[in-house]
Amino acid sequence: MAIRLKEGFKNQIQYVIPQAVLGRVKNHPLLQSLMVTDIGWYPQARYHYRERDEGAAEHILIMCEAGSGWCNIDGQYHRVEASQALLIPKGHAHSYGAQEETPWTIHWVHFTGSTGDYLIHLLPSTTQILPVDPVAADGAAHLFQACYHTLEDGFSEQRLLYCAQVLH
Repeated sequence: MAIRLKEGFKNQIQYVIPQAVLGRVKNHPLLQSLMVTDIGWYPQARYHYRERDEGAAEHILIMCEAGSGWCNIDGQYHRVEASQALLIPKGHAHSYGAQEETPWTIHWVHFTGSTGDYLIHLLPSTTQILPVDPVAADGAAHLFQACYHTLEDGFSEQRLLYCAQVLH
């Protein structure tokens, strides 16, 4: 039987915003358009694997920083390499994971909101993998890190607003 891990990678960063907090801020005008619900970084995530037969309630963005992985979205298989991003629309059945030989290092975020819905809508329905320019990838990694540092001390409305603006 293959080893499969959802999380628990050495030096990982992971923030899951509690449902009570999300419920309290969901009607804020700036968070209705785009709100981070979960965010993290998994370095060299050997055996990383997730499967959601009914999809997720949020859109998912995974940016592959190094190594490689794969995804299967609605029955379509794709390989994910460094300097690529994976977008999974909410409600779509999917599975994804790290390649065993070259496990990926990923930044990832789950998000909701009307702007998130609009951005996903702009993509052709057959596009899940997007190239990320190396210079843009470095900038995006710094933006993810800014969110991690912001959430270290809690999930206040101001911190969630900051992360939403960074995600924009």
